[in-house]
Order: sequence, then structure tokens, then C-alpha cells
Amino acid sequence: MALEMGSLLKDRFRLLRPLGEGGMGEVYLGEDERGGLAEGRPVAIKSLRSGLTGGEAELFLRRFREESDILKRLKEPGIPAFVDAFEEGDRSFLIMEYIEGQTLASLLERSPNGLRASLV
Repeated sequence: MALEMGSLLKDRFRLLRPLGEGGMGEVYLGEDERGGLAEGRPVAIKSLRSGLTGGEAELFLRRFREESDILKRLKEPGIPAFVDAFEEGDRSFLIMEYIEGQTLASLLERSPNGLRASLV
């Protein structure tokens, strides 16, 4: 189930608009309204899909937490910085730096002869 745009998560992160979705959840553009690394800047808000049950729920939650733990340790250009991770209601959230760009699919669409090795 999609989240309500304009709502505030953890009294801090405002949901602005959806960016995409996948098998595990959705990603939204948001804004950090209070303190921390990303104050006043856009953030990407990744939400684990609600309504998962049994083994699927356990597997997805474990992977989601592993992703959060890995992101906390990575400090490289082109990889979004970790901002926060928390659970609210029946949802898990991962908040990270928002990096403006394009999807791999759109890049490939505009490159019918493939991508240069240096770009890859």
C-alpha cells in the first residue's frame, strides 16, 4: 500500500512524491525537516512493502536491514549517504541522501549501441 504524500515520518521526514517501486517496496522523494546530515535537503525514503507474511516477510526484512547496515559503512562518491533507518507502524524505512540522476533503463534506452566501458 502506498504512503500518503505530505505525511511526516518520525516527526522529521516529509514525503513529497513517489520515485519508484520494486518487489520489496517503494522509494519516495522526501525532505529532511529537522536536523542531522540532510537537514533541508532532499532525501530518498525507501519503504519495505507492508502486508508481507511468513517466510517472505522475514526474508525481505532481513535483506532490508542488511542493506541499511551496508549503506552505513559505505562512504564513496556516487553512493548515497546513510541518513537514518527506523520502523514506524508496520513499516520499515531507510532514509538516504537523494542523488539526482536518471534510471539505468532510461540511459540504456537512449544508448541503442550500448554503453561506453568508461561510463559503465
